[in-house]
Amino acid sequence: MNNDTFNVNYPAIYSGTDKSEIFFFEGTPDITKIYKPGESEQRRFFVTDATVASLDCMQNFVSKFDFDVCGNDILLILGSGEPYKTIESVLSIIQKAIDEGFSRNDLFVGIGGGVICDITAFAASIFKRGAAVQFVPTTLLSMVDAAVGGKSGCDFEITKT
Repeated sequence: MNNDTFNVNYPAIYSGTDKSEIFFFEGTPDITKIYKPGESEQRRFFVTDATVASLDCMQNFVSKFDFDVCGNDILLILGSGEPYKTIESVLSIIQKAIDEGFSRNDLFVGIGGGVICDITAFAASIFKRGAAVQFVPTTLLSMVDAAVGGKSGCDFEITKT
């Protein structure tokens, strides 16, 4: 698994918003080797969907979590697709973070396509006035919209974001 790192710098809107690190991986990345579940001092809240969680490349990662917990890390697996891009899904992320005692100093990580990246980013942005977020985008759209483009949000009733 080869990877390249790119640092993108731009004028800061707020303190700490002047740089993004982007890692590019060749082939199928092993998420377990990248994030090492249970080995980080920082608490991490991983969010993915049932489709991504069922992929062969995710089995080792998902299996590290016993009842959704691995050390300081939490894994939440949501339903897949546009029907789950709702405020209820966002609130389920926030409720789980509250239930598990997360703080705004902890990290939210969205692993998946556009829906997961959008709602994870939105949940992180409103959780206790904003928490850090990282993305592991699995589709081209999630790469450009949420992961690099900064898009976040959820659909509301018949209004799509």
